[in-house]
Amino acid sequence: MAERYGTDLTGLGGFEGGVTSENGAALVSTSSDGATSLLFGPAALREIQAGVANGDFAISPDDSTGTITAENPLPYWTFTDSSAGAITCAIVPDSGSGSGKILRWTVAANTASKSALIFRNVAIAATRDRAYAYSLEVTAGGSSNITTRDLVISLQYLKADQTNTGTAISRTYDFADFINTSTGLFIANTERLNAPADAAYAQIVIQVAATTTNASSYVIDLYEVKLITGQPMILVADRSDAATYGPGAMWKANGITSVDTQMPTSLTAGYGKLQLSSSSVTVTSPFISSDAGTGIDAVLVQTGNLIVDDTSGGADQITITDTTAGAGLTIGGDTNLYRSAANTLKTDDSLAVTGNLSTTGRMTAGNIASGIVTITPVANSTTGVAVTGLTVRTSAVTATQNDVSILVTASSQADALRTTSASAPTFSGANLTGFTVNCFRTNTTTTGVWYFAIGR
Repeated sequence: MAERYGTDLTGLGGFEGGVTSENGAALVSTSSDGATSLLFGPAALREIQAGVANGDFAISPDDSTGTITAENPLPYWTFTDSSAGAITCAIVPDSGSGSGKILRWTVAANTASKSALIFRNVAIAATRDRAYAYSLEVTAGGSSNITTRDLVISLQYLKADQTNTGTAISRTYDFADFINTSTGLFIANTERLNAPADAAYAQIVIQVAATTTNASSYVIDLYEVKLITGQPMILVADRSDAATYGPGAMWKANGITSVDTQMPTSLTAGYGKLQLSSSSVTVTSPFISSDAGTGIDAVLVQTGNLIVDDTSGGADQITITDTTAGAGLTIGGDTNLYRSAANTLKTDDSLAVTGNLSTTGRMTAGNIASGIVTITPVANSTTGVAVTGLTVRTSAVTATQNDVSILVTASSQADALRTTSASAPTFSGANLTGFTVNCFRTNTTTTGVWYFAIGR
């Protein structure tokens, strides 16, 4: 008869209350009592949700009202005091935090060149191709407008044997940066945020330091610590026809963040239909915001400048189509549609709007010029004033007079121009850079003339 291997011990469910940490806080619960049950305890839940166990300080030390020391440790953190007791911290109740608690730091009066810190090593998903990145965020608050008391946040990657790998990332704030509430984070988009290939842990260090002596004591509150994980690729599944369409994706390669309706076949050859770099936004296919009568209006909102530019040729185009009503293009900044490598407009560079197009500012175009000139006429004679400095573009490679249309009309002394004392203003010598406005009067009355030139 074959031997059987196994055990008669019951599983996790045989333990009343689940699994707890050494300080008695639940890690995993066996309770399934409806809405009040939690599968994971607060420390494990916080590491899953925000990357740092007890990063919201939900679990107090054994002496819940005492200061944090080596004998009264903060669960899941290590406390190191280099201040001889001048800088302390303790868990205090706080109804404004989700955990109901915060970590309050106190720097005693007359403290200088001293510091204390807490740190935690978090296991990370490092890979040989450095496809994961991590960024530290620390939310703190206070009321002290003091610059000689610092909060320093640091991230150092560690190998499996707890030795350093890569270069530490650190940022120093002073207490004045956290008046009311603020979040400290790494603002430099440095490659050091990418985990080294041999990293196994991310060591989080939060230090409070006093640089020079001050006669008063100061307090700063830590609300939460988060470790933000950067994934190598974000996939978006199709929710309406998954049998036909695969997932869309967002990823970054060679300094360009790309978005596409499908996953890339290569990270080095080509990018998504929307490409974001440090200096530009590129759309590689026609950008169409449309509404085919589903009742959802097609609206594109741009809060800054919108520039469509192609220096090598091809169609530069924005198309807004709505077969019912409500299509809109809202731009808070300037709008430029041009090909900067050419001096003439191209027929394939266009802004097409099938509905109304309105603007609260001025509408300008390279083939339109307008303005006003003032003529002080010589009596009983035709007097001309040159309009110069224009740049009227046309579709013609070499523009002629026939490629520019000009309208001139009097803007002042209109009643006088209706009499025999004057004739309607005219123009002569039209070209891309200017022309002459002419006016005949029987007197010397100063006359303003509007002009409007448009290139075809």
